Amino acid sequence: MRPRLRTSTLVLVLAAACAAPEHSTSPMKFPRGQILARARRLAVLPTAAPGAPAGAPERAREVFEPLLEAKLRALGFETLPGDRVRAVYDEILAAHPGAYDPAEGRPDPRAVQGFLAHLRDALKARLEADSIAISTIAREGGPGSAPLLRVVIDDIDGNKMFDQTVAVVAADPGQGAGAVDAALAPLAPKR
Repeated sequence: MRPRLRTSTLVLVLAAACAAPEHSTSPMKFPRGQILARARRLAVLPTAAPGAPAGAPERAREVFEPLLEAKLRALGFETLPGDRVRAVYDEILAAHPGAYDPAEGRPDPRAVQGFLAHLRDALKARLEADSIAISTIAREGGPGSAPLLRVVIDDIDGNKMFDQTVAVVAADPGQGAGAVDAALAPLAPKR
């Protein structure tokens, strides 16, 4: 697979995996202590930026992945090494290229679920992951609208534990740190 096609497929597969959020008043699907207990070894998947111009998905990964990993560690999660997670991700993606349906011009939901099932199995077997974090940067309102950061944490069986979407402020002096802090704030201990 050519690198450009692989990047496009990566973006679309993760965007589909993180598709429409469930309507809930709280991003926490379980109490904080239960999430920490169930997500002891967290695999942070590559950040996706669907619909972004060329180069933007790579930039989103460069900016947001290290920030997410650092913030999750500060909150008490053990994050698995990003390069090892990425290697497993790329291998499973190459073995399941059908997650994107070019005829329809969008991800195939069943193929995406199949891809994620294989990815979860591989992360569990090879890295002893017990949970995954999926993050996307997207513009919900189209061009000109503020980008949104969405962070989803699932246990390794695909049960959603956390789902939060926040606006990314363009003037954020921390180059995304403010959005990451806001997205993960509900996971912080209560004072």
